[in-house]
Amino acid sequence: MHLAKKKPPAASKPVPAAANRIRRKFIAITMAALIATLAIICVGIFVFFSVSNMNRSDSIIDLLYENDGSFPEADSTREPSMDPTFLVTPETRYENRWAWANVDENGSITEINSNHIAAFDENEVRTALENAWNSGSSRGYFGHYRYGVFKNADGGGMVIILDCFHRQQAALVVLRISIAVSLTCAAMVLLILIPLSRRVAHPLVRNVERQQRFITDASHELKTPLAIISANNELTEQISGETQWTRSTKTQIDRLMKLVSGLIDMAHTAEVSNAALLPSFDISELANRTVQDFLPLAEIKGKTIKASIEPNVKMKGDPQAIERLMSLLLDNAISHGDDTCRIDFTLTSARKKVVLRTSNPAKDLDEKEVSLLCDRFYRSDASRSRSTGGYGIGLSVARGIAEQHNGKLVASKEGDLVVFTVTLPRALF
Repeated sequence: MHLAKKKPPAASKPVPAAANRIRRKFIAITMAALIATLAIICVGIFVFFSVSNMNRSDSIIDLLYENDGSFPEADSTREPSMDPTFLVTPETRYENRWAWANVDENGSITEINSNHIAAFDENEVRTALENAWNSGSSRGYFGHYRYGVFKNADGGGMVIILDCFHRQQAALVVLRISIAVSLTCAAMVLLILIPLSRRVAHPLVRNVERQQRFITDASHELKTPLAIISANNELTEQISGETQWTRSTKTQIDRLMKLVSGLIDMAHTAEVSNAALLPSFDISELANRTVQDFLPLAEIKGKTIKASIEPNVKMKGDPQAIERLMSLLLDNAISHGDDTCRIDFTLTSARKKVVLRTSNPAKDLDEKEVSLLCDRFYRSDASRSRSTGGYGIGLSVARGIAEQHNGKLVASKEGDLVVFTVTLPRALF
């Protein structure tokens, strides 16, 4: 007797969409953190350099004031390169350009010294010194000049202006260098992250594949015993007649079959091909057909559907998956909307987006629960969901379909209405 060899389980399908999403998110978060850090460092260096230059300029102005507008003799006993404080060297008087003026108690300039500044003529120096004196501030800038105002008790005093052009230019050069180095570092890190992200995403994608395969395999394994139980139940009814026990068994079998189908749908959402590579189709025509299919069901449950569908809207993707998404949203609205309510279904296009929107009254739904409606197995009212056959899977599947078409599904509460908005990329040709 020869036993047939058992076929090994089929390898799970790759999940490129999930892998790409994980990789993109990893790269985006890492690059955002890096760029933010480098930006803070660049700004910090520029601010530190600018404040240091300002403090050095103020030290020079104070020194000029203390020495009646000139530099003292250099201190040869201290080594400038080994001292962090400002020191006067034999070259200091030639490295700086300044002018000063004495002012009497009436605010009139009595003496001007502009021998150490060449950018201004005498009238311009006088105007600059008067403006600095009348500025109302003891320190400040005008252009690339730093000024210091020193007033005596009698109202007179001295005003000094100092050219800070080279110091300000140095700060800007440091900022440009910092930005250039930061951008170079960011580019290098990005080049490293691209191959590294594959390694980071691999274990996560593998776990997704294992979860997907487990759900699919478990669902298929459950179908066989459920089919046998259903057949045995029907045979029992044929032999002994229908009883409350066989009816209860049939109800529970139907519930389990719906749950298994939902689990399979949820697993299959991870296997949708890249939507951008699929041909375009008329989503307006698909929406009209889907709404027409659900009108009888809504009428049976005492509800109405008001549709507003923009014609000739196209998108790329899997038409069957998008039809499934619309069906799930309409079925959810019909099953869980308030009694005798109106369901609004709209399809519009805006620039590069297709916007699909369903809304229905749900007065008893807590606004805090709205953000959880698309989570797997979440039910806002367990007993109500169970009576309508819901398991909290449908909206999760709908969100998965939207995401795999590079879109998103958002739930919101607008007054008494619960609104589901799907945004999908539009095909422009």
